[in-house]
Amino acid sequence: EPDIEAFYTEWVGLPVPERAA
Repeated sequence: EPDIEAFYTEWVGLPVPERAA
């Protein structure tokens, strides 16, 4: 599984909604 959380954080500058939920 790719590190989507890291990429998301790089692009959006916010925590991953799925993780925060």
